[in-house]
Amino acid sequence: MSEEKTQPARSDSYVRDHLSNERTFLAWLRTAIALMGFGVFIARLRWVFPAAPVHHGAPSATALGLWLSVAGLAMIPFALWQYFAIGRAVNENRYKSGAVGAVIFAAAIGIAGVGIVIYLINSSSGVAPTSALP
Repeated sequence: MSEEKTQPARSDSYVRDHLSNERTFLAWLRTAIALMGFGVFIARLRWVFPAAPVHHGAPSATALGLWLSVAGLAMIPFALWQYFAIGRAVNENRYKSGAVGAVIFAAAIGIAGVGIVIYLINSSSGVAPTSALP
């Protein structure tokens, strides 16, 4: 007769915790994809508004778009690391929420927002897009 090893019964909260971790991981991936897509969009703005002057010291659309795309790409391994770390912590019943990842992410998005605002202010010095002209 063979001995079967049985897994201990999992509580509903254990399953919910893992499903929540998976939803959070997928949200990180969606955000990474959105950042990369937004980066491509901004980089392509220079072809949409070719008449916009470039001011000294202002970030170019290509540089800003590249920065956003790299930030989105860098977010993927971070999300994967976070997913496995939280999964292990839930398995070992030692999970505690932390603020470091949220602060880093918020700071990165804030810096990107400031860059976008600086770019928009410097590239909109009274030059109307060609499609808006009569």
